[in-house]
Amino acid sequence: MIRPVLAKHSKHFSLQNALSIGVDQMQRNFEPMRRQVEEWRSRQISTVAAKLIIYQAFVESDLDAPKHLARQVHDLYFRPVHPEFEPRTLWSLSTAFTSAFKELDPMPQFKATSKLAASYSPYRHNLATCLADLATEAVDGARYHAEDGTGPQFHVG
Repeated sequence: MIRPVLAKHSKHFSLQNALSIGVDQMQRNFEPMRRQVEEWRSRQISTVAAKLIIYQAFVESDLDAPKHLARQVHDLYFRPVHPEFEPRTLWSLSTAFTSAFKELDPMPQFKATSKLAASYSPYRHNLATCLADLATEAVDGARYHAEDGTGPQFHVG
């Protein structure tokens, strides 16, 4: 949690100490975040699951982002600009979303990113969990729709 420094008029205030404490608190969160990113990078998702996640995010949710960004997310995921995003992983998909959102102004970008994280997960605490839940739902949904022939049809390629 970020707290403002309220001692700005204090005779004994030390900016160096305040910054040191702040940096220390931030660094405590680096290791859990690093482990989470490694988990995303190792989590493979199928082409169908990725397409369903993109579809659900832009069509079936209340994601506060222009619908035309769906094509950009799709292109960034399936034809990545950077080689490190070529693996079909949760990390690459989350990067495709956040890269597409960079086209937006700062406040809409913030809203879209936070809505993406909040719209799918009962946990509502991070993008990775949400995308992991979506990947699981997409695979389960694809199995269900394959059995009964209903639902959206996707070209896998």
